[in-house]
Amino acid sequence: MASPRPELQGRIRAVAWPLAVLGPLAMSGALVGFRSEFAPPSAALVFVLVVLGVAILGGRWPGVTAAVLSAICFDFFFTRP
Repeated sequence: MASPRPELQGRIRAVAWPLAVLGPLAMSGALVGFRSEFAPPSAALVFVLVVLGVAILGGRWPGVTAAVLSAICFDFFFTRP
């Protein structure tokens, strides 16, 4: 599979970093209202989709950033203390 043009690839990576930070936070905000209706494993799968999308767009380091932030958000909002 051919890689995208270099200028397009740079733009995609530029979008991936803000998405890596804001994606898990936005997903936490969207799911926190449904906390009683979602089982924790279901919420975790939604975070996995965010991480997967970021990793596809931006590569390894934006994906790792999204994974760490997703784990922190999941632990803070969806598990009992």
